[in-house]
Amino acid sequence: MLKQTESGEPKRQPKTVRRDFLHLMMVILGVVLWLALLVLTYYTLLTLPLIVIVTILLYLLFTRRSDKLKNRGWQSRESDLDETHDHLDEPK
Repeated sequence: MLKQTESGEPKRQPKTVRRDFLHLMMVILGVVLWLALLVLTYYTLLTLPLIVIVTILLYLLFTRRSDKLKNRGWQSRESDLDETHDHLDEPK
C-alpha cells in the first residue's frame, strides 16, 4: 500500500518521478522533432517550385534572346562553323 502525505494524497516514489520526467522529456523531444520535420518540409516544398520556375524563366529568356539574334540577321551556328573552318579544307 502506498504511503500517504498529511493531505491524504499518495506519496510518490522517486523512481516514479524519474520515469515521469523522462516520459515528459521524450514527449517534448518528439514534438520538437516533428516541428523541425514540418519546417524542413515546408521550406523544401517552397524552394523546389521556385527553382523550377526560375529555371523555366531563364530558359524562356535565353530562347527569346537567341530568336532575336537570328531575326537581326545573325547566321545560324552551323553556317558560322562552316565559314570559320573553310581554310582547314584547303590543301597546303
